[in-house]
Amino acid sequence: MFNLLVSAFIVLCSSFRTRVALQLEILALRHQINALRRSQRGRVHLRTADRLFWTWLMHLWSGWRCALAMVKPVTVGIKPGACCAQPWLAARGAGIRQLADIMREYGRSTERDFRKFASVGGEFGNGATWKRLGYLAEVLWPEEKTLAEEARKYLTAGTVKLDPRASRRGTLLRRWGLWINAAISNEA
Repeated sequence: MFNLLVSAFIVLCSSFRTRVALQLEILALRHQINALRRSQRGRVHLRTADRLFWTWLMHLWSGWRCALAMVKPVTVGIKPGACCAQPWLAARGAGIRQLADIMREYGRSTERDFRKFASVGGEFGNGATWKRLGYLAEVLWPEEKTLAEEARKYLTAGTVKLDPRASRRGTLLRRWGLWINAAISNEA
């Protein structure tokens, strides 16, 4: 009975979404069904093509996380340590300018929710990630304190570079334990 009520509620809510969003959700769900069929039993094994599909979908559709039923969002991202479109994963080793662009775009979005952004970051972030995200939040969203305050809770000992790929060290910003070796401004 409960499942029937939940299904009815979902159908009612879906009537308010755009047709494109519904089609993308159907595409995402069908993709997951095919991946499950391929895996037969046990753990779902995602191929490179599956990860590329989800990376493409992340760029195209902001509601992609809602359609995930079989895996965690980190599983469909590009393999650990590589650049990924998800800001909380990208901070681990992606180009800092790309991450700043993603965060700028998120800040301009009408659907932004800084508390949710911080909570999702908590699921994936490590100390270096939080240092970078906290600093970028201060620079890009000076009026919004939520993410910077959340990042301060997870600060770790030691220092990291703002841009891990840059060879120069830069200037040390002690409050974040971060070597500022790339210029980031709050304007694109």
